[in-house]
Amino acid sequence: MIPHIIVDIALLQLVTGKGPKQCRRDLKEMKEKLNKEKHQYVTLREYSRFSGIPLEELVELRTAKKRP
Repeated sequence: MIPHIIVDIALLQLVTGKGPKQCRRDLKEMKEKLNKEKHQYVTLREYSRFSGIPLEELVELRTAKKRP
């Protein structure tokens, strides 16, 4: 199975413990700092660099979230 590589609000909530509204703001700020346009996505690798959280940990969280 190929892991999803796009950062979404649900993943940000899981990682940060913040609410959905704050996670939307954080994602918007991250896109601005990464010079991304509104329609472009943030990848796990970019989020890892931005947040300082190791990529492997993010992949583990993403994978664990998908399990029943």
